[in-house]
Amino acid sequence: DMMLAQTESSKETKKTVRKNSDDLRRAKILHDGMMHMINKHKVTFAFVEIPTGSQTARAMSSYGICIGILSACPVPMIQLTPFEVKLAGTGIKTATKHEMIEAAFTEPPEAKW
Repeated sequence: DMMLAQTESSKETKKTVRKNSDDLRRAKILHDGMMHMINKHKVTFAFVEIPTGSQTARAMSSYGICIGILSACPVPMIQLTPFEVKLAGTGIKTATKHEMIEAAFTEPPEAKW
C-alpha cells in the first residue's frame, strides 16, 4: 500500500495566501500522511534520507520543514545517505533525479503516482 501526499499550491490562492501559511498547510499534509501510514500499517521503524544543506533561503525553509516533520516521527528511524537511497532505488549510487523518477515509475508498476 502506497500513498502520495500532494502539496501543490492552488492557482486561486497563490496570490492571496501568505507563503508561510501555505508552508504550514503543506507541512501538515505531509505530517498527517506520515502518521496515517505509520498507524495504518503499524510501522515499527522507518528508513529516511535526511536532507543536508541548502544554497537558497527557500531551500533552507524546505529543509527546516523536512527536519520538523521527521522530528515528529514516532518510530525509530534508520538514516540513509543519498548514495544509499540512489543505490537501493536504481542500482546506481550516482543516479540522477531523472533516473530516480524513472525507477520509481517502474517499481512497483501498480503504484498510483
